[in-house]
Amino acid sequence: MQRKDFILEIGTEEIPARFLEGIFSDCGLKARGLLQGKRLEFGNVEVLGTMRRIIVGISGLSDKQKDVELKIKGPSRAHAFSPDGSPTKTALAFAASKGVFPDSLLIEKVNNADYVFAVKHEKGLPAEQVLKEFVPELISSLYLPVSMKWGLADHSFIRPIHYIMSVLGGKKLLCTAAGVSSSDFTRAHRFLFDNKKEVFKGSSLEEFTRFLKKYGIIADSRDRRRVIEDRVTGAVDKGLLSETADLVENPTVLMGRYKNDFCGTIPEEVIFTVIKEQQKCFPVSGGNSFFIVADGKESPEISAGYEQVVNARLADAKFFYDEDLKMPLSQSIEKTKKITFLEKAGSVMDKTVRVKALCSFIAEKLGADKAACARVERAAELSKFDLASHLVGEFPSLAGVMGKYYALAKGEDAQTAQAVLEQYLPAYSGDKLSGSFLGAVLGVCDRADTIVSCFSAGIIPTGSEDPYALRRNAQGLVSILLGKNFRIPLSLILEKAFAAFGSGDPQLKTKTSDFIIQRLKVTLENDGAGREIAEAAMSSADIFTDTYCRAFEMKKASAQPWFKDLVMSADRVRRICPAQPGFPAADASLFIEEGERELYKIYLSAKKTYDSKTAELNFESALKTLSELSAPLAVFFEKVLVMHEDPAIKANRLALLSDIKALYEQFADFSKITN
Repeated sequence: MQRKDFILEIGTEEIPARFLEGIFSDCGLKARGLLQGKRLEFGNVEVLGTMRRIIVGISGLSDKQKDVELKIKGPSRAHAFSPDGSPTKTALAFAASKGVFPDSLLIEKVNNADYVFAVKHEKGLPAEQVLKEFVPELISSLYLPVSMKWGLADHSFIRPIHYIMSVLGGKKLLCTAAGVSSSDFTRAHRFLFDNKKEVFKGSSLEEFTRFLKKYGIIADSRDRRRVIEDRVTGAVDKGLLSETADLVENPTVLMGRYKNDFCGTIPEEVIFTVIKEQQKCFPVSGGNSFFIVADGKESPEISAGYEQVVNARLADAKFFYDEDLKMPLSQSIEKTKKITFLEKAGSVMDKTVRVKALCSFIAEKLGADKAACARVERAAELSKFDLASHLVGEFPSLAGVMGKYYALAKGEDAQTAQAVLEQYLPAYSGDKLSGSFLGAVLGVCDRADTIVSCFSAGIIPTGSEDPYALRRNAQGLVSILLGKNFRIPLSLILEKAFAAFGSGDPQLKTKTSDFIIQRLKVTLENDGAGREIAEAAMSSADIFTDTYCRAFEMKKASAQPWFKDLVMSADRVRRICPAQPGFPAADASLFIEEGERELYKIYLSAKKTYDSKTAELNFESALKTLSELSAPLAVFFEKVLVMHEDPAIKANRLALLSDIKALYEQFADFSKITN
């Protein structure tokens, strides 16, 4: 069978950079699925492109579909054949609709009933014919975050399609999609080559990318990122790097400068935010320069244009900054009453009041002295006042940053001001944690209130939908508790948070707790504990630092024979004990056999040692202590009949096993771990 490469290019108007990665990924998945559904064998599917073109390269494509035998279910035998065996009108109609002769129909049982089947042998169609259907189906199947129509046609896409290039094995493949007829030409770079039509006469994706490069197009975003990264000196923001690489087809890096007047008169974070967010440029620390990523052309006019805009934006930012500094803190705090936090959770001021009460409670529980408690309360009072400022209104990403600057400018304590900044850390997975106790406590309380408020308002993430970023909030909460070694029960945090919100629904509290604990489980798995051990540790997940330590002690011991015996013993005890035993404590006077007396004695000793070791946070020794129950349990199960005919003796033995089960479960649910 001859193999060929197929190249498809969809030329469009500019697609927003933020959508490209998702579209390219979806395009690859959809292309593979469609090819498999159409019975076309292929080697690899690769999707490249820029904001003006989506390129699909399919290598090693078979020259025709695989032949297939289709078995199509029809009516029941009773309806298809008369008693004498002759086909009825139903059978004749079914056979005719499937293009087979009536005497070729098969009869097979389905759920103890006989049904008629038609068997069709379909010869594979040529790849050229199949691809004519594939191209429009692929384009129409793509997930589009936004779509639009153009002209008088009824077709829609993320942006209007100007051309479609379709080449199979070096030859033009004619087809029509979205009202556009395909050809074998592409478009050269818009500025460098005036968007000229250029006919592609090659046959592979590699040849096509070289062809495009000849006409000013770097088709692979990874190559565009490398070009930018090589020419921008200093630390490079990875998110901005990816975005700028998708804003151009041929990156050229230029240098721009802003006025020295802004250096020292407004915070550097403000300058950098203006340059990065509004102009998509790379600021340089310790100077007044920035790097510009242009598309193809190097021109002094481009740099001058960027400089003019950046200076105008910085002038606006300085005006906002100066105006904000004139406003008293009390007035800024008062203005948060008019900012809605959540429709069913009041204003930002209402949130601040709740967070302040929670901060005071949590700080005290964590052992903070009166001075630290007073500082964290003040930090909570100031935590959101900058949301009422002009500058944060213009640049929401500066929330916290400007809070710190404004607080310091108004004479607030440096630790308190730093906590206002650090409440937002970590901002994303893997981000640094707050460096201070105050910032960490404020971060925990702010996130806990956000999650509780949303759950109480009926805003609960489902599937991929999470408009209020509650998963990120929960992950941040988990990261702080673990990273700062805050040994405080989650149940206590949520109890106080729900009380401040005025909600007491036990089911809602459980749902909220489970939501946050799920993020702890994800953390354990990501850190290498493994799925089974992470699930086992969840049986007692309240003080997260302890849960984390228990999980990794199990991970460390998992290869040891004694750990496998422990898992087996714990699971056996769990299976024999009723789910809701309701037994009183075991009564030593009712033990009549040596095996149960010995087990009871060892259990009491083990429990005393276990409690002591866990109080010392020595989870390694606590786990080893539990393993000492394995041997006496084996003897017990071998020599003692649990289900004794005397109800009192039976209940007492089950009570002993229930006590042991409860001790095991203080550490983990070992039944989640397979031997």
